[in-house]
Amino acid sequence: MMASPRAGTAHDPGARGQVSVSGPRVYLLPGEFAVSGCPCTLATIVGSCLAVCLRDPVLRIGGLSHHLLPRAPWWQRSSRFGDVAVSMLIDALAQLGAVPERLEARIYGGACVLTPHRAHAAHVGRRNATEALGVLDAARIGVVAMDVGGDHGRRVEFNPHAGSFAVVRL
Repeated sequence: MMASPRAGTAHDPGARGQVSVSGPRVYLLPGEFAVSGCPCTLATIVGSCLAVCLRDPVLRIGGLSHHLLPRAPWWQRSSRFGDVAVSMLIDALAQLGAVPERLEARIYGGACVLTPHRAHAAHVGRRNATEALGVLDAARIGVVAMDVGGDHGRRVEFNPHAGSFAVVRL
């Protein structure tokens, strides 16, 4: 079942809390993604950008992408764009043995932090969430939790090995 991005909704009450910390901490900047099958913490901060976390619960591997814009121009293949970043994340996890249909997705961010007209339907945060949901739907990956929209950023921490998440609104 796909969830729809609605401003200010929080569909992941279990994500508030502490991440099981073990192994290195990897901080992702905008336009970056990382995958891991080892204990570690993947972390980022998003506003209108979107963090997409994918996890294969059977293999206990996962990854996180942080993209800035929804769709890449036809001449670019950069993880700065949601359509490319989510596809790259899925491919990287498949190379580690993940089964795409078994992946679970969580998405965070997509806020309207810069535009004074927060209800504007075309703000970049909303478009980021819509694009990511479309890519995940096309790949048949279910979204198990999301916290998108609103007017605040979020700090996201994810331990793919343990499957633990923490999301703090800023």
